Amino acid sequence: MPVKCLPNLLNEQVSTTGLTYEWILTTLSKHDPTFDQILNGNEVTSITAYDISVNQGYASKIYKTSILVNDQKDPVYQVVMKIPTADCISELMDQMYTEDQKAQMKFMAKMTDQLSKFHNVECDFYALFKGNTELPMPKVYYTQKFYPKEKQMGIIIMEDLSEKGQTLGIYATLHAFQIKTIVKNLAAFHAFQLANEDNWKNRFTELAFIDEEFKDMVKPTIDSLKKCCPGMFDEAFKRTDKFFNEMSIVEYTFRGCCKDLERIQPDWLTDGA
Repeated sequence: MPVKCLPNLLNEQVSTTGLTYEWILTTLSKHDPTFDQILNGNEVTSITAYDISVNQGYASKIYKTSILVNDQKDPVYQVVMKIPTADCISELMDQMYTEDQKAQMKFMAKMTDQLSKFHNVECDFYALFKGNTELPMPKVYYTQKFYPKEKQMGIIIMEDLSEKGQTLGIYATLHAFQIKTIVKNLAAFHAFQLANEDNWKNRFTELAFIDEEFKDMVKPTIDSLKKCCPGMFDEAFKRTDKFFNEMSIVEYTFRGCCKDLERIQPDWLTDGA
């Protein structure tokens, strides 16, 4: 049964998402089995999409999306839509670096390709873990991979958890029971991996973003921090210098250590994790 909507709104773009009313309503109706039931035949009169990622430096625009019916003020349905775009990082880069610094960063030239890797791996992750009731994760209703050359935008539509959780502040700490919960969830995550080796092994093989161009972006970031807070992080930078500047160490941190563990104990399924 088609979702009811004011006819003049169907082809209208919702906020700056690049998506129309019709696309959003049709997609939710098809992929969220509760959507039609929640609307209960009422006519959609408004869809709002508020970008909560502004000035956060995210690699995606995050839209908190609300659907209203019968000209009511309160939404009857809410989701989050995550759309990868280089705009967010470009805006942040404009604030942090000079034009000369940006021109020297090879990463900038291939930023969109890197973002597509991030997004597409995330889509694969949700496809792998979708329906797993042992792990605390949002319900994911729809994923579409990002293929810039084919002009296909990427999108993930997921449950809105804004009323169920929060981000800790800079000085907030975790309580013992929270840490125990994290350990329990990590154990469930590893148990799932061990029981489903064929589904994930050798599937996540690319080190998106971690390459030689990584150094091009890190160095001016550190230089800016040193200028902003002279002396404050010198000791930390001294300890991490090799990690940021020697790709062999980065490669070992992400891949080599896993291969060594598997060589020492072949029963540990680590390769491709």
